[in-house]
Order: sequence, then C-alpha cells, then structure tokens
Amino acid sequence: QVSQCAVVTAKNESPDPHHPPETAICYSDDAYAATSTSSLDFSAYAPAVAVDRFIFDMGYPNSGRLGHRRSLLSYFFDRVAIGFTRTNVHTADVSGATCVRMDLDVYEESEMLTERLSAYPPPGVMPHELTLQQLKGTAGLPLQWHLNIQNVSFVGVAITAYQVKAEGYLPLTADTGILEHRPMDGDGIWIQPAMEQGPGEYLVDVSGTSAGDLGYRVILSDCGTAVPEDCNFVTQDCGAEWLGCYQRADGDSYCMHTGFQALGIPCSASRWCKPGLVCIDNVSQTSALCSPYCDATNPSSPLACNAICPGTVTRVGDATVCKLE
Repeated sequence: QVSQCAVVTAKNESPDPHHPPETAICYSDDAYAATSTSSLDFSAYAPAVAVDRFIFDMGYPNSGRLGHRRSLLSYFFDRVAIGFTRTNVHTADVSGATCVRMDLDVYEESEMLTERLSAYPPPGVMPHELTLQQLKGTAGLPLQWHLNIQNVSFVGVAITAYQVKAEGYLPLTADTGILEHRPMDGDGIWIQPAMEQGPGEYLVDVSGTSAGDLGYRVILSDCGTAVPEDCNFVTQDCGAEWLGCYQRADGDSYCMHTGFQALGIPCSASRWCKPGLVCIDNVSQTSALCSPYCDATNPSSPLACNAICPGTVTRVGDATVCKLE
C-alpha cells in the first residue's frame, strides 16, 4: 500500500494529497488507504532524508502540531512501512515522494511516565548535529522542541527553558505553547528557540501538568562532525562527501544533504541538484536547469568560467553561474 501511495503522491498534484481523487493517475483503493494514513514527503530525496524532514516538521501548519514527528516517535507504534519513488510514473521527471505509515500490533499502556514519553530532543544526551536544520534540507526557524506524555494533560502549564552555564541558569529566548491534542497521545508542549542552540546542557521546567510539576535535562553533545556555518559554492568545502554547499534565497551559503540531479537536468529547487550546481532559468528550455557554478576570479582555475562555460554567465547572489544553452 505505501509503495502505491508513493507513486500516486509523486505523480499527482492535489489540494488534499492525503485524499487523492479517483481520477488521479495510478489511483487504487490501496493507494488511497495509504495516503490517508501516512506521512507524505514531496521530494526525491532518499527515505532516510525524508524521515529527517518529518522529525523536523518545519513550516505552517506543522508548528505547534508536529504530527509527523509525533507519529514517528510515539512509543505505542511498533511497525513501520515505507514506500518511495524517485521519478514520476511513465516519465523521466525527477519529482519523487516518500510515504511512511506507523502502525501497531499489540498496545499495552505502561504505568511509568518515562515509558509513555515522546520528546525531541529527548531527555539525556543526544548528538548536537541531529538538531541542525541545514542537514534536513530546510531553512527558516530552528528546530522546534517538544515533549508529551500519553494521558498527561499539559493544558495551562508554565514552561521555562534554560541553558546551564558555569554562571548559572540562563533563560532561553523562545516562544512556547501547548501541542495540538491527538486521540492517542494527548497534548504536550512545544518550545521554539529564537536561534539554533549549540552544544551544551539545557533544562526544561514545566509546572502545572495533570501529573504534577515536571523537569528534564537535555545535553546536546558535540560528536565531532560539526558542519561549517558557511561554505564555497565552487570549491564545495563542507568537509564530507554526503554534504553539499547550497545557496539560500537571500544568497547566503549553507551545507546540507547532497542533491542528486545532474548537470543540465530540469529542476524545481537548487537543493535537488548535485553539489556545485544551482537551479536557474534557461532561455532555451521551458524549465529551469541544474547549472554549474564557476570561478570568475581565477582564469587559471580548472573551474574558471572561461574554461567550463559553453556560453554566457550570470550572477546568482554572490556567485557566478554558467548559463546553459
């Protein structure tokens, strides 16, 4: 079912992708059953990256809901099914989809609060790198933290988050709120830091839950795989083969998972292109193409614009890009 879900999701644009119409290409009852009960990612990234994106759950209307993340992390699910396609049906277009459905065989509620808990980042130690938004193929606000405990109400609680420093507990600048209630796991809290948090120790204090006052510590540990804060589009100096240097809409550079679309392939976003390429409009094509960055400052460089550009060049932010003919 989830494989059919992925095919239908990749091929069809719908105002309600969780409920495709019967006129959708490759529609089936199984595909409908899976799309209506799965988390959907509209990209041709590998499923592992799609799961990263579900954990991040960026953007409206996911803020304060985090439905994809809560489904993946809920303790009562014990089965997962993943469907994936990288291309549209019967075409060579690279515009895939991933469907992830969680399910359960046996459900037994634990009496221990800690065994009914879902949180990200969780209490205890976790790699700081797993909170970096640039590794998820996303930009915008930093990771939104959350915690919920099944059958514990957080309505009306007071939430305060601190960074633990040698000089004491420093309150984080963050917005807070109550998670949308869901039938299986109730509500919970969310914390939206104003900026991405570095390695260190953090304390979250929650007072007024139906189970009393709660508190937990998060230790974001630097595991030695730090990602550069900026990078060079031409030299691709992110430091790992699975990272590429890409450009934000405002022109700034950042490192993230490498794309997969090759030179000259039609594209809809730069992050789908392989490292060293950017998605720009092309005068001779109806769609944008993955086009190469080039070095406009060093004529002797193997990546010099006069060496690799068959035609003219253009500026994209602070970078120079070959225009494909």
